[in-house]
Amino acid sequence: MRLKNLIISVCAVILLVIPLLLPAITNVALERDIAPSWLQTYGAYKELPAYYHFLRRNHKVDSEKWLRASIKLSVDIPEVSYEVSEYYRHLGRDNQALFWLKKSANKGVEKAILRLAKYYIAEKQVVKADRLLSSSMQHRDVLELSIETALMLGDELQFKERKNILANIDKRAPLLVTLSNFSIFEQLQPLNRQCVINIQPIATKLNDLILLQHRISELSAFPINDFICFEKPLYHPLKALACFHQNAERIQCNVNIWQSYPLTHVDYLLIMSPEGGANVDHGIIYIDRHDTIDVLVHELMHSFGFIDEYPLPLNHQRCSTAQTKPFAHNVVVLENEVLYGDRKKLRTKVLEQLPWRDHILPTTPILTAVENGWQVGTSEMQNNLVGLYHSRTCHGNRTGNKTAIKLQAFKPIQSKTKLEYFELKVPTLYWQILKQQPKRFLMPDHRVNAKRLH
Repeated sequence: MRLKNLIISVCAVILLVIPLLLPAITNVALERDIAPSWLQTYGAYKELPAYYHFLRRNHKVDSEKWLRASIKLSVDIPEVSYEVSEYYRHLGRDNQALFWLKKSANKGVEKAILRLAKYYIAEKQVVKADRLLSSSMQHRDVLELSIETALMLGDELQFKERKNILANIDKRAPLLVTLSNFSIFEQLQPLNRQCVINIQPIATKLNDLILLQHRISELSAFPINDFICFEKPLYHPLKALACFHQNAERIQCNVNIWQSYPLTHVDYLLIMSPEGGANVDHGIIYIDRHDTIDVLVHELMHSFGFIDEYPLPLNHQRCSTAQTKPFAHNVVVLENEVLYGDRKKLRTKVLEQLPWRDHILPTTPILTAVENGWQVGTSEMQNNLVGLYHSRTCHGNRTGNKTAIKLQAFKPIQSKTKLEYFELKVPTLYWQILKQQPKRFLMPDHRVNAKRLH
Protein backbone atom coordinates (compact mmCIF):
# COMPACT_ATOMS: atom_id res chain seq x y z
CA MET A 1 0.00 0.00 0.00
CA ARG A 2 2.85 2.30 0.89
CA LEU A 3 4.65 1.50 -2.38
CA LYS A 4 1.53 2.24 -4.34
CA ASN A 5 1.14 5.58 -2.62
CA LEU A 6 4.81 6.38 -3.26
CA ILE A 7 4.46 5.61 -6.96
CA ILE A 8 1.36 7.74 -7.15
CA SER A 9 3.17 10.61 -5.43
CA VAL A 10 6.17 10.36 -7.74
CA CYS A 11 3.94 10.31 -10.79
CA ALA A 12 2.08 13.32 -9.49
CA VAL A 13 5.34 15.20 -9.00
CA ILE A 14 6.49 14.27 -12.51
CA LEU A 15 3.22 15.42 -13.96
CA LEU A 16 3.61 18.69 -12.13
CA VAL A 17 7.29 19.17 -13.05
CA ILE A 18 7.15 18.18 -16.74
CA PRO A 19 5.05 21.22 -17.82
CA LEU A 20 7.54 23.42 -16.01
CA LEU A 21 10.64 21.78 -17.51
CA LEU A 22 9.34 21.06 -21.00
CA PRO A 23 9.74 24.61 -22.39
CA ALA A 24 13.32 24.74 -21.14
CA ILE A 25 14.04 21.28 -22.54
CA THR A 26 12.44 22.25 -25.83
CA ASN A 27 14.47 25.48 -26.03
CA VAL A 28 17.73 23.62 -25.45
CA ALA A 29 16.86 20.97 -28.02
CA LEU A 30 15.82 23.56 -30.61
CA GLU A 31 18.89 25.70 -30.02
CA ARG A 32 21.11 22.64 -30.54
CA ASP A 33 19.09 21.53 -33.59
CA ILE A 34 18.39 18.14 -31.97
CA ALA A 35 14.68 18.57 -31.28
CA PRO A 36 12.55 15.63 -32.47
CA SER A 37 9.40 16.40 -34.40
CA TRP A 38 7.17 16.19 -31.31
CA LEU A 39 9.27 18.84 -29.56
CA GLN A 40 9.17 21.00 -32.70
CA THR A 41 5.40 20.69 -32.67
CA TYR A 42 5.37 21.69 -29.01
CA GLY A 43 7.63 24.68 -29.76
CA ALA A 44 5.30 25.81 -32.55
CA TYR A 45 2.28 25.36 -30.29
CA LYS A 46 3.90 27.46 -27.59
CA GLU A 47 5.25 29.97 -30.16
CA LEU A 48 8.67 29.76 -28.58
CA PRO A 49 11.25 32.20 -30.07
CA ALA A 50 13.73 29.30 -30.13
CA TYR A 51 11.37 27.50 -32.52
CA TYR A 52 11.37 30.40 -34.99
CA HIS A 53 15.13 30.70 -34.79
CA PHE A 54 15.26 26.95 -35.47
CA LEU A 55 13.12 27.42 -38.58
CA ARG A 56 15.34 30.28 -39.85
CA ARG A 57 18.48 28.21 -39.43
CA ASN A 58 17.12 25.10 -41.04
CA HIS A 59 15.22 26.51 -44.02
CA LYS A 60 16.29 28.48 -47.05
CA VAL A 61 16.00 32.26 -46.92
CA ASP A 62 13.45 32.27 -49.71
CA SER A 63 11.27 29.58 -48.14
CA GLU A 64 7.80 30.11 -46.70
CA LYS A 65 8.83 28.78 -43.26
CA TRP A 66 11.85 31.09 -43.10
CA LEU A 67 9.66 34.10 -43.95
CA ARG A 68 6.95 33.14 -41.44
CA ALA A 69 9.53 32.69 -38.67
CA SER A 70 11.25 35.98 -39.56
CA ILE A 71 8.01 37.94 -39.42
CA LYS A 72 7.29 36.47 -35.96
CA LEU A 73 10.74 37.36 -34.64
CA SER A 74 10.77 40.85 -36.17
CA VAL A 75 8.40 42.06 -33.46
CA ASP A 76 11.20 41.89 -30.89
CA ILE A 77 14.27 41.81 -33.12
CA PRO A 78 14.42 44.82 -35.50
CA GLU A 79 17.49 43.40 -37.28
CA VAL A 80 15.22 40.62 -38.55
CA SER A 81 12.86 43.26 -39.97
CA TYR A 82 15.80 44.45 -42.06
CA GLU A 83 16.37 40.90 -43.34
CA VAL A 84 12.71 40.64 -44.31
CA SER A 85 13.04 43.96 -46.13
CA GLU A 86 16.04 42.63 -48.04
CA TYR A 87 14.10 39.47 -48.88
CA TYR A 88 11.31 41.51 -50.48
CA ARG A 89 13.75 43.90 -52.15
CA HIS A 90 15.50 41.05 -53.96
CA LEU A 91 12.09 39.85 -55.14
CA GLY A 92 11.39 43.30 -56.55
CA ARG A 93 8.43 43.82 -54.21
CA ASP A 94 9.38 47.38 -53.39
CA ASN A 95 6.35 48.42 -51.34
CA GLN A 96 6.72 45.50 -48.92
CA ALA A 97 10.48 46.01 -48.77
CA LEU A 98 9.97 49.66 -47.85
CA PHE A 99 7.41 48.74 -45.17
CA TRP A 100 9.80 46.41 -43.36
CA LEU A 101 12.75 48.74 -43.92
CA LYS A 102 10.90 51.54 -42.13
CA LYS A 103 10.04 49.20 -39.22
CA SER A 104 13.70 48.33 -38.83
CA ALA A 105 14.94 51.90 -39.24
CA ASN A 106 12.43 53.20 -36.69
CA LYS A 107 13.91 50.74 -34.17
CA GLY A 108 17.39 52.21 -34.74
CA VAL A 109 19.07 49.56 -36.90
CA GLU A 110 22.01 51.36 -38.49
CA LYS A 111 22.06 49.60 -41.86
CA ALA A 112 18.31 50.10 -42.17
CA ILE A 113 18.66 53.80 -41.40
CA LEU A 114 21.36 54.15 -44.03
CA ARG A 115 19.43 52.29 -46.71
CA LEU A 116 16.20 54.17 -46.00
CA ALA A 117 18.00 57.51 -46.01
CA LYS A 118 19.59 56.69 -49.36
CA TYR A 119 16.16 55.72 -50.67
CA TYR A 120 14.77 59.11 -49.59
CA ILE A 121 17.72 60.88 -51.24
CA ALA A 122 17.14 59.00 -54.49
CA GLU A 123 13.48 60.05 -54.31
CA LYS A 124 14.55 63.70 -53.81
CA GLN A 125 13.19 63.68 -50.26
CA VAL A 126 16.41 64.97 -48.72
CA VAL A 127 14.65 66.66 -45.78
CA LYS A 128 13.19 63.27 -44.76
CA ALA A 129 16.59 61.64 -45.12
CA ASP A 130 18.27 64.31 -43.03
CA ARG A 131 15.66 64.07 -40.29
CA LEU A 132 16.06 60.29 -40.15
CA LEU A 133 19.86 60.48 -40.01
CA SER A 134 19.95 63.23 -37.39
CA SER A 135 18.08 60.97 -34.95
CA SER A 136 20.83 58.36 -34.94
CA MET A 137 24.18 60.11 -35.38
CA GLN A 138 25.87 57.94 -32.75
CA HIS A 139 26.64 55.65 -35.67
CA ARG A 140 29.64 56.91 -37.63
CA ASP A 141 28.34 55.94 -41.08
CA VAL A 142 25.05 57.65 -40.30
CA LEU A 143 26.92 60.74 -39.13
CA GLU A 144 28.95 60.88 -42.34
CA LEU A 145 25.88 60.57 -44.54
CA SER A 146 24.18 63.30 -42.49
CA ILE A 147 27.09 65.60 -43.35
CA GLU A 148 26.30 65.00 -47.02
CA THR A 149 22.58 65.65 -46.58
CA ALA A 150 23.40 68.92 -44.80
CA LEU A 151 25.30 69.90 -47.96
CA MET A 152 22.40 68.90 -50.19
CA LEU A 153 20.13 71.14 -48.13
CA GLY A 154 22.64 73.99 -48.04
CA ASP A 155 22.54 73.95 -44.22
CA GLU A 156 25.88 75.52 -43.26
CA LEU A 157 25.28 75.32 -39.51
CA GLN A 158 24.40 71.61 -39.49
CA PHE A 159 27.25 70.84 -41.89
CA LYS A 160 29.84 72.48 -39.64
CA GLU A 161 28.43 70.99 -36.43
CA ARG A 162 28.39 67.45 -37.82
CA LYS A 163 31.80 67.87 -39.39
CA ASN A 164 33.18 68.92 -35.99
CA ILE A 165 31.60 65.85 -34.34
CA LEU A 166 33.34 63.62 -36.88
CA ALA A 167 36.64 65.45 -36.36
CA ASN A 168 36.39 64.79 -32.61
CA ILE A 169 35.96 61.09 -33.36
CA ASP A 170 38.69 60.85 -35.98
CA LYS A 171 40.62 63.85 -37.28
CA ARG A 172 41.98 61.72 -40.12
CA ALA A 173 38.61 60.40 -41.26
CA PRO A 174 38.65 59.83 -45.05
CA LEU A 175 35.53 61.97 -45.42
CA LEU A 176 37.26 64.93 -43.77
CA VAL A 177 40.23 64.48 -46.10
CA THR A 178 37.88 64.43 -49.08
CA LEU A 179 36.04 67.54 -47.92
CA SER A 180 39.33 69.42 -47.62
CA ASN A 181 39.78 69.09 -51.39
CA PHE A 182 36.86 71.44 -52.02
CA SER A 183 35.79 74.98 -51.15
CA ILE A 184 32.77 74.44 -48.90
CA PHE A 185 31.36 77.35 -46.90
CA GLU A 186 34.76 79.00 -46.85
CA GLN A 187 36.56 81.97 -48.35
CA LEU A 188 37.81 81.29 -51.87
CA GLN A 189 41.57 81.28 -52.31
CA PRO A 190 42.43 82.02 -55.98
CA LEU A 191 45.28 79.91 -57.34
CA ASN A 192 46.49 82.81 -59.53
CA ARG A 193 47.93 80.65 -62.31
CA GLN A 194 48.60 81.92 -65.81
CA CYS A 195 46.51 80.14 -68.43
CA VAL A 196 44.49 81.10 -71.48
CA ILE A 197 41.35 80.75 -69.37
CA ASN A 198 40.63 80.13 -65.70
CA ILE A 199 37.59 78.04 -64.83
CA GLN A 200 35.79 77.67 -61.51
CA PRO A 201 34.23 74.19 -61.17
CA ILE A 202 31.00 74.14 -59.13
CA ALA A 203 28.76 71.31 -57.90
CA THR A 204 25.84 71.03 -55.50
CA LYS A 205 26.64 67.85 -53.55
CA LEU A 206 29.71 65.97 -52.36
CA ASN A 207 29.43 63.08 -54.81
CA ASP A 208 29.19 65.54 -57.69
CA LEU A 209 32.20 67.52 -56.43
CA ILE A 210 34.17 64.27 -56.42
CA LEU A 211 32.87 63.32 -59.87
CA LEU A 212 33.60 66.78 -61.25
CA GLN A 213 37.15 66.56 -59.90
CA HIS A 214 37.48 63.20 -61.64
CA ARG A 215 36.23 64.63 -64.94
CA ILE A 216 38.82 67.40 -64.67
CA SER A 217 41.58 64.85 -64.10
CA GLU A 218 40.41 62.96 -67.21
CA LEU A 219 41.01 66.11 -69.26
CA SER A 220 44.76 65.55 -69.01
CA ALA A 221 44.37 63.10 -71.92
CA PHE A 222 43.16 65.94 -74.18
CA PRO A 223 45.26 68.81 -75.61
CA ILE A 224 42.61 71.32 -74.54
CA ASN A 225 43.85 70.83 -70.98
CA ASP A 226 47.00 72.78 -71.87
CA PHE A 227 44.98 75.99 -72.19
CA ILE A 228 42.93 75.75 -68.99
CA CYS A 229 43.53 76.31 -65.28
CA PHE A 230 40.89 74.95 -62.89
CA GLU A 231 40.32 76.44 -59.47
CA LYS A 232 39.56 74.32 -56.41
CA PRO A 233 36.04 72.89 -56.94
CA LEU A 234 33.42 74.98 -55.19
CA TYR A 235 30.29 73.80 -53.40
CA HIS A 236 27.11 75.78 -54.05
CA PRO A 237 23.62 74.77 -52.81
CA LEU A 238 21.32 73.53 -55.55
CA LYS A 239 18.42 75.73 -54.43
CA ALA A 240 20.69 78.78 -54.68
CA LEU A 241 21.39 78.07 -58.36
CA ALA A 242 17.73 78.88 -59.05
CA CYS A 243 17.57 76.51 -62.02
CA PHE A 244 14.33 76.43 -63.98
CA HIS A 245 14.79 73.62 -66.50
CA GLN A 246 12.94 70.32 -66.30
CA ASN A 247 14.67 66.93 -66.13
CA ALA A 248 16.47 66.32 -69.45
CA GLU A 249 15.83 69.81 -70.82
CA ARG A 250 18.75 72.09 -71.62
CA ILE A 251 20.18 73.21 -68.26
CA GLN A 252 19.11 76.76 -67.45
CA CYS A 253 19.83 78.56 -64.17
CA ASN A 254 19.79 82.15 -62.98
CA VAL A 255 23.09 83.68 -64.15
CA ASN A 256 22.58 86.86 -62.11
CA ILE A 257 23.37 85.08 -58.83
CA TRP A 258 27.09 85.19 -59.67
CA GLN A 259 27.04 89.00 -59.86
CA SER A 260 27.64 89.31 -56.12
CA TYR A 261 29.75 86.17 -55.72
CA PRO A 262 33.57 86.57 -55.33
CA LEU A 263 34.47 84.99 -58.67
CA THR A 264 36.11 87.90 -60.47
CA HIS A 265 39.38 85.96 -60.64
CA VAL A 266 37.97 83.37 -63.06
CA ASP A 267 36.77 83.60 -66.65
CA TYR A 268 34.21 80.81 -66.88
CA LEU A 269 32.12 78.72 -64.52
CA LEU A 270 31.79 74.97 -64.97
CA ILE A 271 28.63 73.82 -63.19
CA MET A 272 27.63 70.20 -62.69
CA SER A 273 23.86 70.07 -62.35
CA PRO A 274 22.03 66.97 -61.03
CA GLU A 275 20.27 66.61 -64.37
CA GLY A 276 19.66 68.34 -67.69
CA GLY A 277 21.20 68.82 -71.10
CA ALA A 278 24.76 70.10 -71.36
CA ASN A 279 25.28 73.53 -72.93
CA VAL A 280 27.27 76.76 -72.72
CA ASP A 281 25.39 79.91 -71.75
CA HIS A 282 26.64 83.39 -70.84
CA GLY A 283 30.11 82.31 -69.80
CA ILE A 284 28.80 79.30 -67.88
CA ILE A 285 29.46 75.72 -68.97
CA TYR A 286 26.71 73.38 -67.78
CA ILE A 287 26.98 69.59 -67.61
CA ASP A 288 25.10 67.04 -65.56
CA ARG A 289 26.42 64.19 -63.46
CA HIS A 290 25.71 61.65 -66.20
CA ASP A 291 27.79 63.41 -68.84
CA THR A 292 31.02 61.72 -69.90
CA ILE A 293 34.41 63.31 -70.41
CA ASP A 294 33.58 63.47 -74.13
CA VAL A 295 30.63 65.74 -73.41
CA LEU A 296 32.79 67.96 -71.22
CA VAL A 297 35.45 68.31 -73.92
CA HIS A 298 32.74 69.18 -76.47
CA GLU A 299 31.36 71.94 -74.23
CA LEU A 300 34.81 73.30 -73.35
CA MET A 301 35.61 73.58 -77.04
CA HIS A 302 32.65 75.92 -77.36
CA SER A 303 34.25 78.24 -74.82
CA PHE A 304 37.32 78.44 -77.07
CA GLY A 305 35.25 79.29 -80.12
CA PHE A 306 34.42 75.98 -81.79
CA ILE A 307 30.82 75.78 -82.95
CA ASP A 308 28.57 72.75 -83.34
CA GLU A 309 28.78 70.79 -86.57
CA TYR A 310 25.32 69.28 -86.05
CA PRO A 311 22.24 71.39 -86.93
CA LEU A 312 21.84 74.45 -84.72
CA PRO A 313 18.33 75.43 -83.49
CA LEU A 314 16.03 76.91 -86.10
CA ASN A 315 16.68 80.60 -86.82
CA HIS A 316 19.94 80.56 -84.92
CA GLN A 317 21.72 83.91 -85.31
CA ARG A 318 24.82 82.31 -86.85
CA CYS A 319 22.69 80.87 -89.60
CA SER A 320 20.53 83.93 -90.25
CA THR A 321 22.96 85.64 -92.60
CA ALA A 322 26.26 85.03 -94.32
CA GLN A 323 29.21 86.01 -92.17
CA THR A 324 31.17 89.17 -92.88
CA LYS A 325 34.14 87.92 -90.88
CA PRO A 326 35.12 84.63 -89.21
CA PHE A 327 33.38 83.88 -85.91
CA ALA A 328 34.55 80.33 -85.08
CA HIS A 329 37.65 78.18 -85.48
CA ASN A 330 35.93 75.32 -87.29
CA VAL A 331 32.90 76.62 -89.21
CA VAL A 332 32.14 79.42 -91.65
CA VAL A 333 28.72 80.38 -93.01
CA LEU A 334 28.75 81.58 -96.61
CA GLU A 335 26.19 82.34 -99.29
CA ASN A 336 25.43 79.18 -101.19
CA GLU A 337 25.31 80.67 -104.67
CA VAL A 338 27.28 80.47 -107.86
CA LEU A 339 30.17 82.95 -108.01
CA TYR A 340 31.26 84.63 -111.21
CA GLY A 341 34.62 86.07 -112.11
CA ASP A 342 38.29 85.26 -112.01
CA ARG A 343 38.90 82.02 -110.12
CA LYS A 344 42.11 83.22 -108.46
CA LYS A 345 40.51 86.44 -107.15
CA LEU A 346 37.44 84.57 -105.97
CA ARG A 347 39.64 82.04 -104.16
CA THR A 348 41.50 84.83 -102.37
CA LYS A 349 38.21 86.39 -101.29
CA VAL A 350 36.87 83.09 -99.95
CA LEU A 351 40.13 82.33 -98.14
CA GLU A 352 39.82 85.60 -96.23
CA GLN A 353 36.74 84.13 -94.51
CA LEU A 354 38.49 80.91 -93.42
CA PRO A 355 40.30 80.78 -90.05
CA TRP A 356 42.05 77.62 -91.23
CA ARG A 357 43.27 79.07 -94.55
CA ASP A 358 46.94 78.61 -93.58
CA HIS A 359 46.37 74.85 -93.50
CA ILE A 360 44.94 74.68 -97.04
CA LEU A 361 47.45 73.75 -99.71
CA PRO A 362 47.62 76.06 -102.76
CA THR A 363 46.71 73.06 -104.89
CA THR A 364 43.61 72.14 -102.89
CA PRO A 365 40.47 73.32 -104.68
CA ILE A 366 37.92 75.31 -102.66
CA LEU A 367 35.90 76.28 -105.76
CA THR A 368 34.25 73.79 -108.08
CA ALA A 369 33.56 74.69 -111.71
CA VAL A 370 29.86 74.79 -112.66
CA GLU A 371 28.14 76.17 -115.72
CA ASN A 372 29.40 79.75 -116.28
CA GLY A 373 30.75 80.08 -112.73
CA TRP A 374 32.14 78.61 -109.53
CA GLN A 375 30.50 76.84 -106.60
CA VAL A 376 32.12 77.23 -103.18
CA GLY A 377 33.33 73.98 -101.64
CA THR A 378 35.91 71.23 -101.91
CA SER A 379 34.99 68.01 -103.68
CA GLU A 380 34.51 64.98 -101.46
CA MET A 381 37.13 63.29 -103.62
CA GLN A 382 39.69 65.41 -101.73
CA ASN A 383 38.59 64.13 -98.31
CA ASN A 384 42.12 63.58 -97.05
CA LEU A 385 42.99 67.26 -97.50
CA VAL A 386 42.11 70.36 -95.51
CA GLY A 387 39.61 72.33 -97.54
CA LEU A 388 36.02 73.55 -97.46
CA TYR A 389 33.50 70.80 -96.77
CA HIS A 390 29.80 70.97 -96.04
CA SER A 391 28.88 71.11 -92.34
CA ARG A 392 25.39 70.37 -91.00
CA THR A 393 25.62 73.42 -88.70
CA CYS A 394 22.97 75.43 -90.55
CA HIS A 395 21.04 72.53 -91.99
CA GLY A 396 17.37 73.52 -92.12
CA ASN A 397 18.01 77.13 -91.06
CA ARG A 398 16.73 80.03 -93.12
CA THR A 399 16.55 83.77 -92.61
CA GLY A 400 13.23 85.36 -91.74
CA ASN A 401 13.23 87.47 -94.90
CA LYS A 402 10.83 86.63 -97.73
CA THR A 403 13.77 86.78 -100.10
CA ALA A 404 15.73 84.38 -97.99
CA ILE A 405 19.35 83.89 -98.93
CA LYS A 406 20.38 80.29 -99.06
CA LEU A 407 23.31 79.70 -96.79
CA GLN A 408 25.80 76.90 -96.38
CA ALA A 409 28.04 76.15 -93.42
CA PHE A 410 31.49 74.76 -94.15
CA LYS A 411 34.16 73.07 -92.05
CA PRO A 412 37.83 72.32 -92.80
CA ILE A 413 37.64 68.51 -93.05
CA GLN A 414 35.10 66.11 -94.45
CA SER A 415 35.12 63.55 -91.62
CA LYS A 416 32.76 63.82 -88.66
CA THR A 417 34.24 65.17 -85.40
CA LYS A 418 33.46 65.58 -81.70
CA LEU A 419 31.71 68.84 -82.59
CA GLU A 420 29.07 66.72 -84.30
CA TYR A 421 29.09 63.55 -82.20
CA PHE A 422 30.41 63.59 -78.63
CA GLU A 423 32.00 60.17 -78.84
CA LEU A 424 34.20 60.96 -81.84
CA LYS A 425 37.71 62.39 -81.75
CA VAL A 426 38.84 65.96 -82.10
CA PRO A 427 40.93 66.17 -85.30
CA THR A 428 44.58 67.02 -84.85
CA LEU A 429 43.96 69.98 -87.15
CA TYR A 430 41.57 71.54 -84.65
CA TRP A 431 44.17 71.39 -81.89
CA GLN A 432 46.69 72.97 -84.24
CA ILE A 433 44.28 75.78 -85.07
CA LEU A 434 43.56 76.36 -81.38
CA LYS A 435 47.26 76.42 -80.50
CA GLN A 436 47.93 79.07 -83.15
CA GLN A 437 45.28 81.52 -81.87
CA PRO A 438 43.78 80.28 -78.57
CA LYS A 439 42.15 83.61 -77.69
CA ARG A 440 40.81 84.59 -81.09
CA PHE A 441 37.24 83.36 -80.66
CA LEU A 442 36.93 83.03 -76.89
CA MET A 443 33.34 83.39 -75.75
CA PRO A 444 32.58 86.34 -73.42
CA ASP A 445 33.34 85.43 -69.82
CA HIS A 446 30.75 85.18 -67.07
CA ARG A 447 31.64 88.61 -65.65
CA VAL A 448 30.81 90.39 -68.90
CA ASN A 449 27.52 88.58 -69.31
CA ALA A 450 26.48 88.95 -65.67
CA LYS A 451 26.81 92.74 -66.03
CA ARG A 452 24.98 92.71 -69.33
CA LEU A 453 22.07 90.71 -67.90
CA HIS A 454 21.87 92.45 -64.54
